[in-house]
Amino acid sequence: MLYQGDCAEYALQYPYDSVGIVVSVICLTAAGLCCKVAARKRRKCLMKWIPGAGRAEVTQLEADYTKSTVQGKFRLGETYLFRKKALGVWYLAWREILWAYRQVEDVQSRLCCGTTNYEVEHLILVTAGGGRTDIRLEGKQDAEAVLAWLARSNPAADIGFSPDKKKKYEN
Repeated sequence: MLYQGDCAEYALQYPYDSVGIVVSVICLTAAGLCCKVAARKRRKCLMKWIPGAGRAEVTQLEADYTKSTVQGKFRLGETYLFRKKALGVWYLAWREILWAYRQVEDVQSRLCCGTTNYEVEHLILVTAGGGRTDIRLEGKQDAEAVLAWLARSNPAADIGFSPDKKKKYEN
């Protein structure tokens, strides 16, 4: 797996095709995006940034992204929460989050020989603009890690579900 910044090094290792001509290398960044790197120019990987709420400078996003900690499908930065999407990297500033909680949904599924129940984990984020983001998770540990990081990064945010909080943040 290639990570952001590794593209240039990879291109330098394999700069020529079988004829000896300099080629461009298509590689995957940590965000799962394609970036085109010319071996001789040592260009950086390009990412498409998808805002969750508000806008940010690309240089600030890139700096926070490279320093961020990986937790499942998330990258936890000092200023932003990042998540890989199909065509880019979704980001949300910690300071924009007003309320966050983990929601567990019990889903019943019918099979050929009967029924079964399974749990689906969601992380719900309510932002300053009244936006609500519902992120489906693979496991409980991802939500707990994001909520713990949020508590450290934005102590003013409400964490956890209660009927009072629901009334408070209803649009």
